[in-house]
Amino acid sequence: MKTVPELIAQHFNVAPAIIDDSLKIADLHPDEIDCAEVVMQLEDEYGIDLLGDAVTDVWLTGTVGDLVRLVKERAPGMAWMGVL
Repeated sequence: MKTVPELIAQHFNVAPAIIDDSLKIADLHPDEIDCAEVVMQLEDEYGIDLLGDAVTDVWLTGTVGDLVRLVKERAPGMAWMGVL
């Protein structure tokens, strides 16, 4: 199972080392298709539902750390497994 930063790095074809909690998602220049694809990947990977305003807000103005926190809220059991 991949971490949220690993999935983001893979999707945007960037080195995982540049993906940290403070990186603004907007700095990766995502479009609407990127958002949908990453959300579907995260939902599949963690078995969670990320639809709604929270994920849209994070995607538009948040950081990778914000997205990790959102996933942790929806999949609290994953944190202890070290995948988030």
